[in-house]
Amino acid sequence: MTADEPTGASLVPSADRSLPPSFGSPAPSGNGSTPPSREELRREIAETRTDLADTLAALVAKGDVKARVGGELTHLRDRATRTVNRRPVLLMTVAGALVAAVVGAIVWQQTRRGGRR
Repeated sequence: MTADEPTGASLVPSADRSLPPSFGSPAPSGNGSTPPSREELRREIAETRTDLADTLAALVAKGDVKARVGGELTHLRDRATRTVNRRPVLLMTVAGALVAAVVGAIVWQQTRRGGRR
């Protein structure tokens, strides 16, 4: 690139930097000697469009953080609900232990301070 050449000018092919001879020519079909038929091209284009649509859908789904988090929260809520429905005694035990821990902490703090407020 020279000083008087505009930025990006080196990206444009010139006479000494031409594109390869195969650029822009149709890709050979299975046997390598005949170009693909219109029907083959249409089929390939349809397959490519389907692949691109699938890829785009996957990228959109991956990028939709709100939907992914919502789905995960729904899954966790359903799992917790199933656990509670199957084991209500476990829920009562955990709740009782939590209440006992909070009451114990309050009592301990009050006795440590000597009952002063």
